Amino acid sequence: MSSPSHLAKGTPFCRFLRGRGLGSLLLDVWPYVRPAIVPYLRVHRYITTTQYFKRYAVRKLQIGAQKHVLPDWLNTEFGPPTNWRQIYLDARSHFPFPDNSFDYVLTEHMIEHIGYQEGLHM
Repeated sequence: MSSPSHLAKGTPFCRFLRGRGLGSLLLDVWPYVRPAIVPYLRVHRYITTTQYFKRYAVRKLQIGAQKHVLPDWLNTEFGPPTNWRQIYLDARSHFPFPDNSFDYVLTEHMIEHIGYQEGLHM
């Protein structure tokens, strides 16, 4: 009987994944699985945000982190989080944080992807 690792390496699915990062795969399936996953991502966001607010006196929010996770920042992403230190945040809708929750806010190469009306929620 073959070992599970041997079977995993030879499956068509694993051959498909080889050379593709997990983030790439998640982006491919994200439009289909997003409605089912978002409720769980919101729970993760609540827990992570609560812990972050308790831990840091100077609070920093990064919107649209992608793979660039910054230490000591609350890193957010609209798509599938690529790191357990990221939380889900749709920057096009009202933020789930009280006003004046953060001392610093950073976004790079993200704001140009949001329309004017959607950006008013920020």
